[in-house]
Amino acid sequence: MNKYMQTLKDEIVNNRNKEYGSPFVAMVVKGNEIISIAKNETYKEFDMTAHAEMLAIREACRKLETKNLQGCTIYTSVEPCGMCYNAIKLAKIDKIYFACYEKDYFKAENKKEAKEVEKEIMDRESMLEILK
Repeated sequence: MNKYMQTLKDEIVNNRNKEYGSPFVAMVVKGNEIISIAKNETYKEFDMTAHAEMLAIREACRKLETKNLQGCTIYTSVEPCGMCYNAIKLAKIDKIYFACYEKDYFKAENKKEAKEVEKEIMDRESMLEILK
């Protein structure tokens, strides 16, 4: 097993039964150095953006004093959601490794996936004018 995945799994086991414990852990690595490691804090912080990936990216950016994480790899316990995936892309992280698919988590935990939200575009033409 990859040593970084083993570190993630150890974090899950060590934190799973503690208050707000969850199986979501993420780690940013550059070269052979762990830059950051974080666990999901959505319930603890009452913040739906406090996913492990988001927190690991924020910490890595602070430590490296850059928003460009090119040359880094992110390891996650569960496949990143859309929000986290886009943050990973924006941070220019080179590669993602994850231990299981998001659907595997929902099935194992007997949870329902997030509900769909109705969306509709409005005032596109005026916004395109502003963006020019």
